[in-house]
Amino acid sequence: MDDLFAGAFHPSTSSLVSTAAVVAGVPMKPEGAAGGTTDGTISFNNESTRWQDKGRTGRSSRGEKDEIKKFKKMKIDKYDEFQEWVDGDATFRYRPKDLDARKHLSGWAMRNTNNHNKKVLKKSCLGVFLCSKNCHDNQGELVTVRPATSDRARRKQMEKSCPRPGCDGKLYHVACSGKNGYPVTHFWRVTDVVILFQSKGTHDHPRPDV
Repeated sequence: MDDLFAGAFHPSTSSLVSTAAVVAGVPMKPEGAAGGTTDGTISFNNESTRWQDKGRTGRSSRGEKDEIKKFKKMKIDKYDEFQEWVDGDATFRYRPKDLDARKHLSGWAMRNTNNHNKKVLKKSCLGVFLCSKNCHDNQGELVTVRPATSDRARRKQMEKSCPRPGCDGKLYHVACSGKNGYPVTHFWRVTDVVILFQSKGTHDHPRPDV
C-alpha cells in the first residue's frame, strides 16, 4: 500500500500528495515545499471513519477544523469512469456520487478482509469455481460459478454439481494467487471529494459468472 491512491491533489497548489499520506493520514509536504515546516500540508486523520465520511461527535480543535476545511477544498482535475473488471495494478478516482463506486462493486468475487487502517476498505479475491469436466455453455464460454463470500456457503458449493444441464461434472475451487502467490487485493476509500480505488495484482483465473 506504499503507493496507494496516487493522484490526490493539494487544495492550493494542485501538486500531488503522497499516496501514503492519503491512506495513512500522515501529513506530507507538496512538491517544492520548504523543508522543516508543515505549512501547506494535508492530513486526512479527521475526515473519515470506517471508509466513509461521517459526522463527528464532540468538539474539534482549531487545527482539526482547519484540516477539514483544507480537505473539502481539494480539487480533482479528472475523474475516471467506473471499471467493473479491473485486472492488474491500477488506480482510479471515481466521482463521489458514483453509485457503483460507493457500493464498492466489482465483477470479480471479492470479500472484505481485515485491514489495519480503518479508513480504508480492503477486499480480497475469492477466485472462481470451475467444472471438473471443463465444460462450456451453448455460446462456447467456459462454465464458471461465482464463489460465495461466506466460508460456510463456499464449502457447500464444493459439493454441488456443474450447473450446465446434462453435465455430471463436479465443481472445484480455483483460488486466486495473482499477487505474488496471494489473492488480488482491492482498496477503497470514500470521501466527499473523491472515491479512491486501487487494485493490486493480476487475476490468474477465469472471470466468475455475475
